[in-house]
Amino acid sequence: MGRYNASFNILQYASMLLQLLICAGISFAVQDSVQVARYSQILLTVWTAGFMGYSWLYLFEHREAGNQIPEGKSLVTAGFCRIWETFCIVWSDHIHVLWFYMSIAFSDGAIITFQSIVIALTNFLGMSATELALVQLIVLVSSFPGSKLSIVMMDKFNPKRTQEMVIALWFVNTVAASIVLTGPSMKNYSYIFCVFWGLAFGATYPSMRTTFTKMIPEGQEAEFMGSYTFSTSALTWAPNLIFSVMNESNIPLNYAMMSMNIFLVIAIIFLRIMGPFENLIDHKRKWAESSSRSLLTTNHNLK
Repeated sequence: MGRYNASFNILQYASMLLQLLICAGISFAVQDSVQVARYSQILLTVWTAGFMGYSWLYLFEHREAGNQIPEGKSLVTAGFCRIWETFCIVWSDHIHVLWFYMSIAFSDGAIITFQSIVIALTNFLGMSATELALVQLIVLVSSFPGSKLSIVMMDKFNPKRTQEMVIALWFVNTVAASIVLTGPSMKNYSYIFCVFWGLAFGATYPSMRTTFTKMIPEGQEAEFMGSYTFSTSALTWAPNLIFSVMNESNIPLNYAMMSMNIFLVIAIIFLRIMGPFENLIDHKRKWAESSSRSLLTTNHNLK
């Protein structure tokens, strides 16, 4: 699963890199920035519609319903009831799943905010549009070996430990960048930090997704993936808000950038609270056994 997630990550960032290069080509051919934005938006819309349309029509195979709607309930009410029942089970017997959701809420909130911080940082360092494009290029290219590195780390350690080490890399690199990048005279050093940010970008999501898939019970992937997706977006507003308030308060931008580390530290704390990775595997096994016994009891009562 780790290799699959890493391969998906590489393909995703390769697509982003190709789009960036095409948009850069448009900017060189068309000097008007407004026209560049229009052409780039048209390109991305056609690009997305083409690939999504092909996937929808030819790659999504028909699947039978995994569960039947209980008698007397609608699709909407059955869904909410199922989510509540699962939450009660998680709260009482598998609280580590909730700690994982909290961890990715804080870590993803900081990581997604990083994309807007980089643009503000390049302005703070007095970088040109070409230098900003180079920064983005370095981050994307560095994400490829980062994804491969995550496979090596997951094989040597485990997905959860890898996730902790990747967040630690985010933390250390951001602290170092905040200390070193004090003004336009230090802007050339930003490219070095971008390499490590790119490595962290590439390794983050393969380790995160693999840890998640090792925890959840089979047959409930869609239900838990919905909570996973919600968690990755739940706190994206908070680091942006803190960063913006600090920036508007005339706090030097390199120090405002360090505020992102608060969320990374909290994310690591929640991961540590979860306990060893081996315990997560054991919890999943017991969860599956419990679900099987409940299903057998239900079928017996129906008979």
